[in-house]
Amino acid sequence: MQNMLADTKCTAVLAINQWLALNYHRFLTSLGVRIPGDLSILSFDNYLPYAPHPVSTLDFRLEMLGYSTAHIFINDIPVKADRWGLIRTESQYIDRGSLAPPRAGRTVTGGKRALSS
Repeated sequence: MQNMLADTKCTAVLAINQWLALNYHRFLTSLGVRIPGDLSILSFDNYLPYAPHPVSTLDFRLEMLGYSTAHIFINDIPVKADRWGLIRTESQYIDRGSLAPPRAGRTVTGGKRALSS
């Protein structure tokens, strides 16, 4: 984390889930890092107990996938599936205020750079 904070090219932290993103948020703000002013945070999973916290997330909508799959097996309501039986869900970005465009003065070479966990 110290190396990431020292790197002026780093603009975002990607956390594997909201729990880790929330801990990053708490840790970074305790050090005086402004989220998203200085650094953005993005998590994955949209775990509802963490919804009140200011960490943006990408929801893969796995609950909808499970719901549809169950109804395919039960065969009680029609479920949209392609000709191979694949069920598709669309991910949803949920903005809770922890993302911002890259800041001016932070030059990124070779594409966007982020610390992944």
